[in-house]
Amino acid sequence: MGKFLLVLLISSFLCLRADAQDTASAKMEIKYLVSYVTDTVKNIVLEDTFCLRFNEEKSLFYESSTFMKDSLRYNDIAKWSDMMSKILTTSSPKNMGEADYYVLTDYVQGTYIYQDRIAGGTYRYSDSLPSFDWQILPEYKDINGTKCQKAVGRYMGRKYEAWYATNLPVKACPWKFYGLPGLIVEVYDSKHLYSFKMVDMQPCFGKIALFPSRHFKTTKDKFLTELSLYLKDPIYYQENNALIKVRFGNSSDDWIEKIRNRCRHQPMELLK
Repeated sequence: MGKFLLVLLISSFLCLRADAQDTASAKMEIKYLVSYVTDTVKNIVLEDTFCLRFNEEKSLFYESSTFMKDSLRYNDIAKWSDMMSKILTTSSPKNMGEADYYVLTDYVQGTYIYQDRIAGGTYRYSDSLPSFDWQILPEYKDINGTKCQKAVGRYMGRKYEAWYATNLPVKACPWKFYGLPGLIVEVYDSKHLYSFKMVDMQPCFGKIALFPSRHFKTTKDKFLTELSLYLKDPIYYQENNALIKVRFGNSSDDWIEKIRNRCRHQPMELLK
């Protein structure tokens, strides 16, 4: 990794928050393997392991390694610092993704809170649960011993095909895939750029809540606009637009190209 200088700039017109939350306990946790194509020409596919912990009313969807880092940061800063030092000096697997987002869903209220990072800045917004206009089709298949039925839907510029368990009528869903009458076992977009596959299910009694954090409250449209600017040219964005600016003057060309390659994809939600 090349040397760079971090310059912290907090804009005074942005609202910095550390909101308190009501917490609930989960009953189950499901693991999903989430894959996404970052470069369709070179066919670069990255993977993350996400967890969906839930009860009858709420769920939390999060990336497992991000959750571990944030948990240590909140509960044991010394261990967190040690872990981050090791991460900075150790190469990650080539196909390992870098997803940082959380989705906290309240099925009673019909709302969710989304939290993600862009170039070191943490953003959070809330919104109503989306409609995918799911169409349930008379097609079935067995996925790892679970009878699943097919559904197709649309949301923000993408078509999705989902397979849900007919014998598990739960509301909880990975990401924002709300509205099916059973647990989603597998879902992917029509171009197979994004896919979510269930790989495990275990009892869980952990809390369903976001970690207290210093974040910038925004809206979905503003966040997606900012994310699109970052993905278009992450180097320019981090040097000029980011809340936490990074100087890449002494960085190697290979490292800079690696950053650009990992960002050559469109977000799941496409702005019109």
